[in-house]
Parts: sequence; structure tokens; C-alpha cells
Amino acid sequence: MQRWVLSAYLAEIRGSAIQRLELMTSGRYQLRLTDEGGRGSRNAGLGLRVLDAYTGDQREISSLSGGETFQASLALALGVADSV
Repeated sequence: MQRWVLSAYLAEIRGSAIQRLELMTSGRYQLRLTDEGGRGSRNAGLGLRVLDAYTGDQREISSLSGGETFQASLALALGVADSV
């Protein structure tokens, strides 16, 4: 139950964050929710990946450069602020 609630909050936050990240990256990146868990299945449904519009591929957030990671983190933080 708790995982479902967290997943619902994350979906709401992602909705705000995706708009901000697209604006910051001129439409290159979008945040995507995944069903994959980080470690084991405890985090199932709480994963995030990045869709790269230049390549059409989804990739791990950890594969972003330092500046891109900063933009993704900032977009998520602003998404949290928008949702609160």
C-alpha cells in the first residue's frame, strides 16, 4: 500500500518536473516512470529513466553528464515544490 501511495506522489511530481526539464533542455529529455526497482523488488514502481529525444532511447539517470544530472535534479526538486 505504501509503495502505491509513493508511486502516485512520484507520478504527480514527475508531471510538473517533466515540463521543467523539457524547458531546461530545449525538449531533449523527458522523465519516465518505470516498474523497475533500484535494488531488489522493494522499490518496484518507483524507478525513473530519461527519454533522450535526440536518440529516441530511454536510459538510466546515472548515464547523464554532471550538468544534465543537475538539470534533472533541479526539475525534480521544482516538481516537488509545485506539488506541495
